[in-house]
Amino acid sequence: MGDLTLPFTHWAHQKLTDNNCTSCHPSGIGKIENWGKEAAHALCVSCHQRREKGPVQCEECHKVSVSRGLRETVPTPR
Repeated sequence: MGDLTLPFTHWAHQKLTDNNCTSCHPSGIGKIENWGKEAAHALCVSCHQRREKGPVQCEECHKVSVSRGLRETVPTPR
């Protein structure tokens, strides 16, 4: 469905995890290895479900617009 831009506040996530970087960065500080759909779904959605906070349903991140009969991902507003 194309690229997806999500609003993300790193500091808020740090605060929620008491600055435990390995909660989101299992390989250490820096970019998350193999970041993409599978990693985001496994890491983010599962955490949001455990904490009962944050987006977990498809449409909460994947906004769909119908134009000219095409379905496309629309970036989430910041």
